Amino acid sequence: MRKNMGLQIAAAAMALTLASPFAALAAGTTYTPVNGSADTFKFDKYLVMKNDANVPNYTAMFKIEAGSAIAADATKGKMEVLAGPVANGAPSITGTAVFAPTDTPTAENAVPEGKTVTFSTSDVKTDEKFATKTLGVDFSGVSFDEPGVYRYTITETSLSTDAITVDTNTSRTLDVYVIDTNGTLSVDQYVLHSGTEAPNAGSDNGSADVATAGAKLEGKSTGFTNTLSTQNLTFRKDVTGNQGSRDKYFKFTVKTTGLADQDKFTVDLQNAEATPAKTSATTYTQMSNPNELTGQQLNAGYDFYLKDDQEITIKGLSKKASYTVTEAAEDYKSTAKSVEGYTDEPSGTITTADIKTSYTNTRNGIIPTGINDQAKRGILTVVICAAVLAVVLLGKRKKKNVQ
Repeated sequence: MRKNMGLQIAAAAMALTLASPFAALAAGTTYTPVNGSADTFKFDKYLVMKNDANVPNYTAMFKIEAGSAIAADATKGKMEVLAGPVANGAPSITGTAVFAPTDTPTAENAVPEGKTVTFSTSDVKTDEKFATKTLGVDFSGVSFDEPGVYRYTITETSLSTDAITVDTNTSRTLDVYVIDTNGTLSVDQYVLHSGTEAPNAGSDNGSADVATAGAKLEGKSTGFTNTLSTQNLTFRKDVTGNQGSRDKYFKFTVKTTGLADQDKFTVDLQNAEATPAKTSATTYTQMSNPNELTGQQLNAGYDFYLKDDQEITIKGLSKKASYTVTEAAEDYKSTAKSVEGYTDEPSGTITTADIKTSYTNTRNGIIPTGINDQAKRGILTVVICAAVLAVVLLGKRKKKNVQ
């Protein structure tokens, strides 16, 4: 009995020994989950504006969530898409998209290769510029346990404002490609695009269109584009009349509502002076025109000084902001008058066109004519008397000569 039991134990041990390689092989077919990266995937937030506008104070915000799963469709050559896992660790947006006047924009004709910035005008390559903020997605806490395409959706949660319009497509699809390499999982690529369909399958039902160098995926994107809408405000001074002083400076006051206090606005003084010099006809002793103003200063009202044939332009005023341009005309007749290329609207709202307004100041004097007429009659009388006297004297001289 003991001998038989010993044989049974030995046989069992041998069987276990023989089975162990197969047990190890079976265990090798079970994947060890792989986590994503904390800083591999990046995307951009672009803010496009006119060349003469400054970057405003503006913050864009985003969220990321699991996308929708899509079943494979062999008839259309489409791969399966898996909803991105979030239960065992959700991805999170990293970095910030906080824009400020201190940012340095990039010219429209200097867009780095591959960047998908959308401009307002496609035919002109020098009239716009853009500021960029780079964000990322942290996948380090997200675990993937099978090869496949895992889908997420990144959505901009910023709302349009009067001056800023958000991207026409506020959501982008982010596909994470997890691949098998000899039984080991790895995250191969993160692909951001505007499509919602499943990726195309290659001849072996793979994703060669993404992995192959130079290959295209429909709607690939590097980020989101928002657009700042601004216009310029120009105000001009003209002086007319025979008593109008062409070197006299008049005070203009520009007051706005609706501008962000900390935003900055360039003041164009090409046709004016930064420090006007007082003339004998000017009543102001301290005068200056700035090169830049904040929204807070303009909202409070700011004074400028102009003389005949001068003008100032405040650039990049936000759409939907209101403005009022007034002047101290003193003893001149002031008219918000249209001259060629200018309007007679000294107040209104910034819309979709630049505003050019003008004030014409007139002062005419009526010169009294009574004294001048008497003087003229007196002179005429003297001339006539002189002529008569000359004739008389000439006649007397002739008569004397005859005798």
